[in-house]
Amino acid sequence: MKVKVKKSYVPALMFFAVFSAIIFFGGEMTNISRSLLNASVKIQLLSVGYKAENINVNTEPPSDGESVALQPEVSSVGQSDAAVERPTDVETGDIKTVALEPSAGNSFSEGIHYNNTAGVDIDVSSLLSEGLPFKIEDSSEPQVLIYHTHGTESYSDSDSGFYVKNDDGSRSTDTSKNTVRVGDAIAEVLNNNGIVTINDRTMHDKDSYTGSYSRSEATVRQYLEKYPSIKVVIDGHRDSITQSNGTKIKPTAEINGKSAAQVMVLAGCESGDVTNYPNWMENLRFNLLLQRQLENDYPGLARAMSFKSCKYNFNIMNGSILLEIGSEANTLDEAVYSGQLIGEALVKIFKQ
Repeated sequence: MKVKVKKSYVPALMFFAVFSAIIFFGGEMTNISRSLLNASVKIQLLSVGYKAENINVNTEPPSDGESVALQPEVSSVGQSDAAVERPTDVETGDIKTVALEPSAGNSFSEGIHYNNTAGVDIDVSSLLSEGLPFKIEDSSEPQVLIYHTHGTESYSDSDSGFYVKNDDGSRSTDTSKNTVRVGDAIAEVLNNNGIVTINDRTMHDKDSYTGSYSRSEATVRQYLEKYPSIKVVIDGHRDSITQSNGTKIKPTAEINGKSAAQVMVLAGCESGDVTNYPNWMENLRFNLLLQRQLENDYPGLARAMSFKSCKYNFNIMNGSILLEIGSEANTLDEAVYSGQLIGEALVKIFKQ
């Protein structure tokens, strides 16, 4: 049976058909576009080492006044603030990026911020005027030894803004991920500037945290016996800063447009229960000179120097120093960059 349609209805029916087609095909095209976009972003993220299934890319149309990034930003050091999705099946804690101000120390002199908890007054101006207590030689023999009492101390894999609780990811025996890698960065700068440097790769806390300082002391003394030319021994560590609510602090500074892990120089003295450390003032001269160089050359990189009653193997020789480079919340790239900056500062004071 034929159905006749009045001519007056034809325009309305045509409009309805076209509108329906637009809705159908528009929806399909939107879904296709979204699929292609997600695939494109996943490919890009895989190229920098992220798992595509962990990425949730928002391609929904933005509401009024709201912009939507169609792909996550990847930072210049190979990390992504948005690329790691926070898991919901495990307990996590927050990571807070903070620039710890050197002025947080209780003392300031000659451009140096420090926190004196030793109960011993020091004349910073006089100590600085005496210069280094040793002389770096232009020689093919080792001048500097870097070692790691707590070599398994490691860094965050990504700049995600959170960490997984009950997961001991803050320690690793992989020397490409822990403080040994940062020691490599310092040593590379020194060696490239003609200062022969050894970075010992022994992890003295690998089997037990207890007794690690006694084991590292034995390592240092073995090197000094083999290479009496060594003038400086650097114990490379990383810090750990956790607030009472479980938030981990990521001490960070921006140096020359790049993110760097903040550095703390730890200096000790003979006071109270600490004995058999007669050379502490000589070490302190070295410590203060490095602190001043870091504060002058890279404002914000150095935290207030910690000066307290301790000796942490400092009594072995008068060119001893302990460096806390970042915390477990910092990325390895940030810590390595700081190691390079430390190396550059050391070159300057060694060659003055």
